[in-house]
Amino acid sequence: MGRDGNQVTFDLKDNGNIQEQITFGFGLSAMDQRVRMIGGTLTVGPRKDGKGAHLHICCPLVPGNAERAGKEFSL
Repeated sequence: MGRDGNQVTFDLKDNGNIQEQITFGFGLSAMDQRVRMIGGTLTVGPRKDGKGAHLHICCPLVPGNAERAGKEFSL
């Protein structure tokens, strides 16, 4: 997790097997929906080194994001 200017980023990587086509199930769909609610993006794909998966979330740091998401958060 980090901060890049006016954005918060979160990266999660693993070293497991990954399918060529990733299908969003309940968990990824719910995460994606919540991230989009606050103007962010969620991407999932293979790691650059090809040894697992990489989930990347990027959200803008703007007033009102916590209220739109229905949660309080801070960094």
